[in-house]
Amino acid sequence: MVFKKYLFIPICLLSVLSCYANGGDTDTIVFKGNYFEVASAVETLMVENPVTQEVELVVANPNPIPIKMNGYTIYTDKEIDSPPSLTVSKLKHYLLYQLGHTLTGLGDGMYRIYLDNVIIDDRGKVAYYNFGGIQYAQKPQTTTNRKSGSSIRVAFKTDWQNLPEAHQQKIKQKLEDIIDNMPAHTPAKAYNHPVIYRMEMKTFTNLFEVEKGTLILK
Repeated sequence: MVFKKYLFIPICLLSVLSCYANGGDTDTIVFKGNYFEVASAVETLMVENPVTQEVELVVANPNPIPIKMNGYTIYTDKEIDSPPSLTVSKLKHYLLYQLGHTLTGLGDGMYRIYLDNVIIDDRGKVAYYNFGGIQYAQKPQTTTNRKSGSSIRVAFKTDWQNLPEAHQQKIKQKLEDIIDNMPAHTPAKAYNHPVIYRMEMKTFTNLFEVEKGTLILK
């Protein structure tokens, strides 16, 4: 098993208002007209690449974590009675399919998109998220087993690289348009009332491939 140290620097989406409270533990930021109180925290987790079986140390929360939206508490899984109808899996598949033509135009290879700190408001709309960019790697090579004649995949250490800035900006803008126009879902509930909710997704590292112009989700 191979361990690879990885630090991903996200693209800045937010305007920070240098407004501190509680001894500098929180900031206030503005995102699409909403005010978010955020707590700075950096989390790491081990992510296994499903293609190469490499285990990578990933900085999962390089951006501040929202804890309040417009003065109202943002709830997490342990604090709600029922989750929103929009799940992490549904969000991943929806976004990747909506980005279909944009992603397949990148050419053959393996890709991963970073998205975290997704907030769903009490109307069931995505109100906040952090887009951390998209990375690219060559697909593992395929060779032929001389004894059996069958094709086998040879996994080498994956060399993930950031896409050029022009591609990053194009995908960022497209992603923003898709999220802004997403339909509303049933919001999370606590004490039988709709509440603002943060998805416990740690990091959005949905791996996908492009092969001969076709998008293949992993």
